[in-house]
Amino acid sequence: MPVYYVTPYFLKPDKAAAFRDWINSNKAKKLVKAYEKETGVKYKGTFFPVMGFGDYDAEDWWEMKDYAAFDKMRESKIQDALFNAVLPFLDLTHYAPSRLYRSASDVKIYFPTTKKEK
Repeated sequence: MPVYYVTPYFLKPDKAAAFRDWINSNKAKKLVKAYEKETGVKYKGTFFPVMGFGDYDAEDWWEMKDYAAFDKMRESKIQDALFNAVLPFLDLTHYAPSRLYRSASDVKIYFPTTKKEK
């Protein structure tokens, strides 16, 4: 079952529309396709909150087949190019924690062990 890696972020106030246009551009799509090919990670899309719902300005969703994909991502040369292309749009003065998801049918739930009373 796949693992979903979500990276939220904040955008500079005057850059949101330009970022939306860039992320939909052919240049961005080519970078993402090359990144997918290099790492095996599948880009699911960039999402913006609507009607004021959401804690962040935007977030990227990535699908990976296993945790080993993080090593491929870390070593990626294209990731550097992708980040450098996005950097002018980002507001790095705010922290936005990434998240990692698995489906409910694939997640392992742990319970504390208890001793049986006699």
